[in-house]
Amino acid sequence: MQCGRPLRSFTAKAAKILSQQNVVMARRGFSVSTRCMNDTVGFIGLGNMGNHMAKNLISKGHKLLVCDVFQTATDGLRAAGADVASCPAEVAAGSKKIVTMLPETHHVDTVYSGAKGIFSQVQDGSLLIDSSTIDPATSQAMALTAKGHNSVYVDAPVSGGSQNM
Repeated sequence: MQCGRPLRSFTAKAAKILSQQNVVMARRGFSVSTRCMNDTVGFIGLGNMGNHMAKNLISKGHKLLVCDVFQTATDGLRAAGADVASCPAEVAAGSKKIVTMLPETHHVDTVYSGAKGIFSQVQDGSLLIDSSTIDPATSQAMALTAKGHNSVYVDAPVSGGSQNM
C-alpha cells in the first residue's frame, strides 16, 4: 500500500484542526471546554485510508476511540493503544471530536443517521470531520443535522487512495 504525501498532509491538517477546536467552535457561537489535545478523538472507518490516518493520530499523541464494521480492522489499533467502540453511537458518546473515513455516501448516511449512528448520541459542541469523498448534498444535509444537535460538521474529503503494490 502506498501512503504518501496526501496522508501525511491529512495528519498535519487534522492535528491542526483538532488542536484549534476551541477557536472554530467559539467562532460559531458554541461554548467549549478549554481542554482540547487531551480529549479522546473518535475515528470511524478503518479501511485502507482510515487505518493509516488513525495510526498517524495515535503517533502524534492523540487518544483514540475507534469503530469499524470489521473487527480485524480495529485489532492493530487496539494494540497501539486505541479503545474500541461497538458502534458509531458509542463513539459519539465517548468523544466530542470525531473523524469519519467511509467508502460511499450510503455508509455516511448510516454511520451518522442510523439507529446506532453518531447523531443518536452526539454531544453538544462536537466537531465532526468527514473525510469521505461523497456527494455534496449529503455533506450539506449532515451539516444541517449537526447544527441542529449544537455541533459542527466539516466536509474534509481526502483525495487519492491506497494502491496495492
